[in-house]
Amino acid sequence: MEFDNYMNSIFKRFEFMEKNYKEALPVMCIFGLFMSHTFYRCLRFVFELMNIQITDNMSFIWFGLLFFAIIVYIRYCFQLLKLLLLIGSYVFYILNYCISSPEARQYYTHGDVMTVLLIYIPICVLMVNKNNKWEIMFQNRFFIVSTDALIVLSFLAKYTYSDHSDYMSFSYDLLPAWNIVMISAIYYNKKIQWLFLVIGLLEGFIFGARGPILWFAVCMFLISFYIINNKKKTVKHIIVLIISILGLYIFIDIIIPFLMNSTFLSSSYVLKRINFGSLTDNSDRKYLYVFCRDIISNMGINVYGLFYDRTVLPNGMYAHNFIYEILLSFGWFFGTIIIGIISILTIKAIMNNERIEKRIIATFFICSFFLRYIVSGSIFDEGNFIIYITVLSTCFNSSKNCSDKNLCEECNLISKTCYSEAKSNGCN
Repeated sequence: MEFDNYMNSIFKRFEFMEKNYKEALPVMCIFGLFMSHTFYRCLRFVFELMNIQITDNMSFIWFGLLFFAIIVYIRYCFQLLKLLLLIGSYVFYILNYCISSPEARQYYTHGDVMTVLLIYIPICVLMVNKNNKWEIMFQNRFFIVSTDALIVLSFLAKYTYSDHSDYMSFSYDLLPAWNIVMISAIYYNKKIQWLFLVIGLLEGFIFGARGPILWFAVCMFLISFYIINNKKKTVKHIIVLIISILGLYIFIDIIIPFLMNSTFLSSSYVLKRINFGSLTDNSDRKYLYVFCRDIISNMGINVYGLFYDRTVLPNGMYAHNFIYEILLSFGWFFGTIIIGIISILTIKAIMNNERIEKRIIATFFICSFFLRYIVSGSIFDEGNFIIYITVLSTCFNSSKNCSDKNLCEECNLISKTCYSEAKSNGCN
């Protein structure tokens, strides 16, 4: 009881209703998980400004999140099925380890894979459920202010050379933050978020990679498309879309040429690509994909387990495409089934939801955590794919995931009350 009162007092300051913070806790865990790398870089930057040394290992953040998630799970959303799913996830990895070659088995103990196994899988399995109110990430003060702060601090850390992370991981870690402020600005009419959206775009072009900018643009296009086709769209939404188009034109026609003539050109991957006329060049990937197709054509129905691509591609490279990666690991038969399941879940998440808010949430997760695996990254050793697949398989289907029927009804009542209060206060 004391714990509940303490949590109530904290969350009241962030606009949560007294009974609503229990819904927000699982969302906070997932939010903290996909923002953890960016948060750690910003924390290091702040500590450096104060001349305080901080460890190079961010395990304390991850295990802190895991501990918090376990407490939330035990107190508010305990369900035996989740424990069985968690055990099943580890059995899946054990079986793959058993069928993998000695060369592939070494990758199972790499740091990234261990982080997925020990942190991402338990947190996602325990915290993600059908009743998660993901829309609060775009509306609530806690999430919005946290996102804004991380965007600004990330820009400052890169600008002052305090952040030495590579352009790829830097921008992909920030992609969810950019999409959050974009959705908050365009759909939820949070005017101040336009400022942070511009800062996000600047750090993307100056310090980032091509992929995150592309997937941000895809997300923005889809959100705009939903709004245009929404029967309940308001004059505010139309005005915001017009401002968005004008702002995009100004950014492309004025700001990017300005950056091209600045000192940022020499150190920016994206600006250099634009300058050399090779922004869309993907020749390295095409060369790699030829290798993948040749290997797959000779595999038959053999199953080699996770990380097989690292053992057969040149220089231990991974496939840089989730379709090739799955086919190389599980063969034609099982690989095609897995790809089909992922594709169906992805399409279903968008097409089977009539509410625009649900489509926006699905699009956020698809663009922030999945599309990158078409041209980059590895789904088997990156936590973002775990976030994506658990959210899609749990939150966008018709199965019941709450063991407490009364709690479910209470959650729905709270959600409707929050929505009614927001509408009465002029929020959309």
